[in-house]
Amino acid sequence: MASHLLTLAPFDGEQLEIAEAILAQFRRAGLDNIGLAAVANAWAESMLDPVVCYGRTPWGADRGFGPIEGMEDSCGLFQLNAAPNAAGAGMSAASRMDAAQNTARIIEVIQGASGAELRSAANSGASLGELIILFTVDIERPADSQTKGEERAADAESWGWPIDEPPPKASTLATAMGTLPLIIVAVVALVAVVAMAK
Repeated sequence: MASHLLTLAPFDGEQLEIAEAILAQFRRAGLDNIGLAAVANAWAESMLDPVVCYGRTPWGADRGFGPIEGMEDSCGLFQLNAAPNAAGAGMSAASRMDAAQNTARIIEVIQGASGAELRSAANSGASLGELIILFTVDIERPADSQTKGEERAADAESWGWPIDEPPPKASTLATAMGTLPLIIVAVVALVAVVAMAK
């Protein structure tokens, strides 16, 4: 179900692969009910461009050139900032521009004190919209974070995501994906039977 929701968003093929990888990392970390909120925030932060830094154009010609001197030093999917006490503190630009490392660091932040309210809400059955907003306010922390969180939730709703319901767990997706090969075999067998009947 979570993967199906990704296909409703305005993601191209590469962005969809990145969004699926984010969901997988969140599932492995035991945070599958926060994965879609993470994807919605990564979209708002970087358009799911793993190598873009602040001031550069997501998916543009200058996207992989690293931080611009004299500007905010934020890079990657979740625009991790390298400032002291920020989510990307101690990470090189190259590390922050690596999708897996960037996502791993944001997961660390969620698993720490900053993510306590987000984790509690997710475990209590909060709606996807609430989780998107909490992720923005408590984890991403942009200026005017409440308004930006509401905008991110509205974007997700415009994609057809059910923001008034708790998010489907990625484990539901894993169960569905486990039956996919059987469904494919059944469809192929049915097509073969129909072809033979002609």
